[in-house]
Amino acid sequence: MTQNPGSIRTSNTYSPRLKAGVRYSNTFSGDHERVVVGNFDHSIELHHNGARTIVEMLTGAKSIDEIKAQVGICEDELDSILATLHNHNFLDVRQNKIVLANRFHSSVPSIAARATKRKVEERDPALQLLQNRLAPELSEITWRDGVDDGGVEVISARQDFEIEIFGSSRIAVLLYGIFLGSGVTNTHMGALGAKDNQTISHRDIGSTYLRASDIGASFRVKLSELAKEFALFPIPSDSKRREKKEKSLRIYIGDPTKEDLSTGLISDWMRKRLDFFLVSTPQGGGITWGPLVKPGKTPCLRCINISRLEQGDISQYLENGAEEMESSIATAHEIAGRIAQEILNFVDENDESLVGSRTRFHSGALCNREHITYALHPRCGCAWE
Repeated sequence: MTQNPGSIRTSNTYSPRLKAGVRYSNTFSGDHERVVVGNFDHSIELHHNGARTIVEMLTGAKSIDEIKAQVGICEDELDSILATLHNHNFLDVRQNKIVLANRFHSSVPSIAARATKRKVEERDPALQLLQNRLAPELSEITWRDGVDDGGVEVISARQDFEIEIFGSSRIAVLLYGIFLGSGVTNTHMGALGAKDNQTISHRDIGSTYLRASDIGASFRVKLSELAKEFALFPIPSDSKRREKKEKSLRIYIGDPTKEDLSTGLISDWMRKRLDFFLVSTPQGGGITWGPLVKPGKTPCLRCINISRLEQGDISQYLENGAEEMESSIATAHEIAGRIAQEILNFVDENDESLVGSRTRFHSGALCNREHITYALHPRCGCAWE
């Protein structure tokens, strides 16, 4: 069990709330003070006086002062109960508001103050709908270590990250929708990704967002239309989308050509120090993804190729003979979901587990993912200034 490293706030005005998914026991026969509190991972017992009543009141609607007054408990004992719940990551103690980066907010203080006084946001149907859509995302984020505001701060920050996807497979289209639906509003398809000047074919059907009735339609136009429907936050205007974000990631889906590596896209990203992530095409029963490359700081594709050669891995010479493959419906969804989760962790926490690491996934052995880690190779020179 991992404990929450954050410190609980001592202000009597905040309104603590049990995290989404926390459950607690019924009163035990003959023991009105004992209560068991827990989640999927672990449970604890509280034996303090009035513990059960306090747990029932932790809904985010009552302040510390109100709880103390209603239960009639001393401050030290109440603090002990709250600290125990917080240390086990069962309690949210901050109440942040979702900030919509692409929604109009008046910069005139008098107008903004009047809107706040009239509680305009509470009567905004778009915001109310957003709250309902946010609930599943927040209920998962809130369980990360150190998150004590229900996940609001983390998911709001996703609007400030940019993801560009290069590729046109089912996995590429699925990732596009997943990131938009998860709050990474500045997600778009690169020049290779939206099949410029191409139309939707039967082979494209199956990535959830595209239907048989879409066959023949422009790939780029259709994805642009759909984006407005499944994006979690409002899509930014064209002028806003052209503004490069400070934090960004490019995802290359497919097997890079020699031109991409030497003079094309990947070479350009290396030269400009732009972070990128690689997902291969299916390769006869399996697929690989990674590494996430931070040019000049972490192992690049050439570092990995040199290491594989030194280890006697000759599979990288297999270039000819096989047709380009597409993932099955089930595999595409599973791979896209796994990759999306890992990249969202990187977006939210700057998680480094994808850096310098490749994952080999065998479609016939779903539980046996193989992780291979690499280091900067001295013969590559990518980290030389």
